[in-house]
Amino acid sequence: MQRKIRILPHDINLTMKKVLFTIFTTTLTLCLFAQTPKLLKVKYFDWSGSASNWMPTSETNYQYSDTEDTIWKSTSTYQSSTQTWSKSHQMVEVSGAHGLISKLHLNWNLGTKLYDRDSLLTKTYGGIYVNGKTLFFNSEQLQLKWNTSTSTWDTLWLGKAKPTPSGVANYMTFQSLDGGILTNSRKEQYFYNSDLRLSQIWYQTWNGSDWVGEYSYSEVPRSPLPPYQIYLKRYLLYDTTNKLFNTPHRIMEHQYNDSNELVAVVRSSWDVNAQAFKKDFKTEVVYDEKHQKIEEIDYSSSDDGENWTREERREYAYLEASSSVGSGSVQYVKIYPNPVTNRLEFGQSTIQLLEIIDSKGVVIKTLKSDSGLRSVDCSEFSDGVYHFRAITPEGSFTQQVIVKH
Repeated sequence: MQRKIRILPHDINLTMKKVLFTIFTTTLTLCLFAQTPKLLKVKYFDWSGSASNWMPTSETNYQYSDTEDTIWKSTSTYQSSTQTWSKSHQMVEVSGAHGLISKLHLNWNLGTKLYDRDSLLTKTYGGIYVNGKTLFFNSEQLQLKWNTSTSTWDTLWLGKAKPTPSGVANYMTFQSLDGGILTNSRKEQYFYNSDLRLSQIWYQTWNGSDWVGEYSYSEVPRSPLPPYQIYLKRYLLYDTTNKLFNTPHRIMEHQYNDSNELVAVVRSSWDVNAQAFKKDFKTEVVYDEKHQKIEEIDYSSSDDGENWTREERREYAYLEASSSVGSGSVQYVKIYPNPVTNRLEFGQSTIQLLEIIDSKGVVIKTLKSDSGLRSVDCSEFSDGVYHFRAITPEGSFTQQVIVKH
């Protein structure tokens, strides 16, 4: 079974997945402590009722670049029939000062024993000045899919944000490729509170002539004072008759212990017949003596929380403080100088294939060498930020490189 973190889907009101709880609890827990330890590994298990035991399904290993702006998340799946592990996919995430810049998804090729390109998400950021503060927001998202026939990236959808003059809300409009033409698909509208913290999102879809509401998402904090912790997340469906987001759908209650650690997220869904919310899913979080999250367990319920059935468990392991961020199954190759003007050098000659990707996610140059690449001429590239994706015998990695003449 393949496990991977997903971006919040636009049709969440119909297909709320268990993976959301992983995102919610992971994000909130990591925000509780400024000195967050780096993840080393996450193991996934499914509950087997017949065996009355947890059965392994997959595990994800984390590796970090020396500059810590790039994370490699390599996932392997467990084959119960042979009781062996096999490589599945790899996620390469590059972050900047304001958040994620790119996310490259690779699938393991059993034939070549290398990772093949699958999809690429890129993000750019903009800023608006409100109440004496600069609010940075995701101004553009581009989702690409690798076309094996043409060896090029095909556009799946493009999202662009448009701030309002007041700055209190901004829109992200998504367009999907339809017959070679980008057409409206969905829209997200963001609202912020007085301290510029995101408080509500409206999700809308395009019906061919106008935007139609789908659902809304809002947060209720435990306290208006820092540290910011969420008490309740609320989802409302759109009432097409009254043209309002006022139809109950789901709520997610966050529970904390005396140390202000998030210990549980309980989901309740609206029962139309009973006209009431009923508990149907929860995630419990366990910490060690260092306040590090070491385990999450998902449960489901069909009787409003009277009885809970185990579903999935996740175990978390962390790098020791003395460990190198570059350690892992994929050998990290030093790339210098960065920024570069003319020639970029590689600290070791183990790179067999190198792809140079521009800020739009387009592969502008590909280099191959069975004996290992030692350098690349960057004088032909325009000034800007590029991503160098390298494949070595041990795996692959992506490094952000700045070209400046």
